[in-house]
Amino acid sequence: MAPHASPPRALSTTAPPSARGHDRRPLRSRSKGTVSREPRRTAPKSAVYAVAAGSMTAFSLPLAAVPAQAAAVGQDLTASSLLATVFLAGIVAGELGAAAVIARIGTRAAVIAGLVLLGVPSVVVAVSSDVGIWAACGAVRGLGFALVVIAAAAIVAAGAGDDRLGAELGWYGVAAGLPSIVALPLGLQLGEAVGFWAVHLLAAFAALAALGGAALLPGRPRREHDTIATSDAAADRTVDPGRAGLRTMLRSPRAIALAAALAAGAATNGMFVVLVPLVGPGDGVDVVALLALAVGAPAGRVVAGRLGDRIGPAVLIPPSLATCGAGLALSASVGMQAVFVLGAGAAGFGFGALQNATLQALCSDRPLRELAAASALWNLAYDLGLAIGTVAFGLLAVITAPATGAAIAGALLLGSVVVASVIVTVGGGRSRRGPVVLRRREEAASVSGNEAETSGA
Repeated sequence: MAPHASPPRALSTTAPPSARGHDRRPLRSRSKGTVSREPRRTAPKSAVYAVAAGSMTAFSLPLAAVPAQAAAVGQDLTASSLLATVFLAGIVAGELGAAAVIARIGTRAAVIAGLVLLGVPSVVVAVSSDVGIWAACGAVRGLGFALVVIAAAAIVAAGAGDDRLGAELGWYGVAAGLPSIVALPLGLQLGEAVGFWAVHLLAAFAALAALGGAALLPGRPRREHDTIATSDAAADRTVDPGRAGLRTMLRSPRAIALAAALAAGAATNGMFVVLVPLVGPGDGVDVVALLALAVGAPAGRVVAGRLGDRIGPAVLIPPSLATCGAGLALSASVGMQAVFVLGAGAAGFGFGALQNATLQALCSDRPLRELAAASALWNLAYDLGLAIGTVAFGLLAVITAPATGAAIAGALLLGSVVVASVIVTVGGGRSRRGPVVLRRREEAASVSGNEAETSGA
């Protein structure tokens, strides 16, 4: 048969719908999908939400319980600090290597491995009284947690429609954030009432139960219209979310600026957690303030997700940072109980909006092979900012009064809004994913046309 006898349209009858890169319909109309595609998109979405909820529950349950457990067996504050430091070191190490791991084994395998590493060591801690074993298990759990959250965020970013990226990331943030609100105090109360072994077994159950959702995840996150392949295996080989690695992101000034903005907001969150017991009004108001801080973050993510899809995520970063700083300064400088809680809620809402806007901005103009690296950079900035904020506020509280230190920190954060405004000016307010996707579609269509001509010949 002559090469021209194989029309390009013939490939679309054999290739899966998700691989029809030659389809030139507008991105907005394609992102809404059709009835036949909805079940395939809905199942992984539900699965990744289940993974997020299970992993965050397993992460949060022992968080406050472990220091109390160490004190219960006669250990001092040094041991508690060591356990927390080793756990954080495991998370950071996992974040540094997660993109490379995902590139090698795929997102589904990375999530499964991460859940196993997060859950199984909890069983060991439940039956052991050796602090050294606790520390080793904490490091392994940190590695597993980093793998899960980075791979899961990459899957959400890859599976979202081009005009729904912010909203999908926002709802993923809700699925990940709400369990910790319940699990964090539950772990401490359960440990004191029943025994700390029960906390670790429940954490292990939460992580391992999430394996059911992980089994439904795609092997490689990919969007419709990103590539053309004649089989699922070929598509899995074509789309690689982590091959570029974290170094690619670190060479991007815009990505570094976005990470710095997130780190500034995370520092606020860390400061607030330390601020509450030091200058809080007491009488139960401290607990209400922390609850407002925790609930405000998921709400901020949902709102920022919807707005980010309409006006672009970058323009949301300055007001989000301003809200974080204003909330911190307000709670520190005004002695009224209602204002203290209001400031906490504002700081939480602003930080949630900042989380979603920065993650959407990092992912919106990245090819699929860099999504895991973008997620890794985002998580690194979050954790480092949280740690820096906690330490910095401690130093300010020593040099000045705690309330004065918080007010100074809030003012500095408000000043960083100027830097965030530069991000909007340089990086552009609207998502640039559209041109990236169109270019990938054109390249994929060209490759597929050549393959069709070759097979026809």
